[in-house]
Amino acid sequence: MQSAVDISVVVTTYNQDERALTLTLNSILQQICTSFEIIVADDCSKIDPSPFIHRFFDEKGFENYSIVRASENIGTVANVARGISAASGHIIKPLSPGDALFGPSTLANIVQCCGEQGVKLGFGGIISYLPDGSFSPYNAPQVLDLYTSSRQDSSNVLCSHILKTDWIPGCSLFYERDLMLPYLHELTDRAHVRYCEDLACPLCAADDIRIGYLGKPVIWYEMGTGISTSGGNASVRRMYTDHHNFYHYLPERIADQQMARQALRAFSLREFIALHTPFYRIGQKLKLNQYAGSDALDMAPFEKELKFFNSCR
Repeated sequence: MQSAVDISVVVTTYNQDERALTLTLNSILQQICTSFEIIVADDCSKIDPSPFIHRFFDEKGFENYSIVRASENIGTVANVARGISAASGHIIKPLSPGDALFGPSTLANIVQCCGEQGVKLGFGGIISYLPDGSFSPYNAPQVLDLYTSSRQDSSNVLCSHILKTDWIPGCSLFYERDLMLPYLHELTDRAHVRYCEDLACPLCAADDIRIGYLGKPVIWYEMGTGISTSGGNASVRRMYTDHHNFYHYLPERIADQQMARQALRAFSLREFIALHTPFYRIGQKLKLNQYAGSDALDMAPFEKELKFFNSCR
């Protein structure tokens, strides 16, 4: 495997079907204007995806890839960390099967953002797609001004995450390899978080690390399949277990103890509503509608990217 690349794409897999993985890998192979490698990190899927992946890349004539497979199920956060550890690129773009890079220049745009703006941790926009063929924006986080200001206030960013729950989705992130790896290990080893890798962002904000915004979409997101949007009872419980552990870890992690206590109290109420009342589904639907906005998405500005997306399917 070559070592000198501009960016490494870490594709994390766990029992995904070949259709979803094909879409994702195609969107990477069609990238232009930058050098990249692909790391597929499999979290001990019931059926080893390695034979399919080898055949896929052989047919495409692509050699700059690696597969790292866990011997037991370790969870999303640890699996991402394993993939990053195997990467040689200075910059990492994580990706999940079913999601696709937004256009042929997405990786080049990320590399440019990190190089010219000095961004060590950043994110871009999200366009979600549904099984019925419709598209909608996924406007998370909603308060973008926090990330576009030349003088970012990390305390306000932290408050936006842990108190106002205006999270940055993990699918939209990109970051420096050596920056993120210790935070992922902290999540697994100290905060006991298994699935929600995006919880690394508030830890970075607590350490006064600036979070940049690319200013354009970076991903086509398959709505309804991830742990945060699938809505299944098991997914909800996994997510709230992660958040429960994270919020109870915060008081020993952040300097502002008052904020930590407020955040824990607010979370405890949300946790009770989610796990012990029938109101969670209603609230989740309202929140997803809020992210999507009230107006129909005009796809005209994304004609080139939509053609790219369809070519990857």
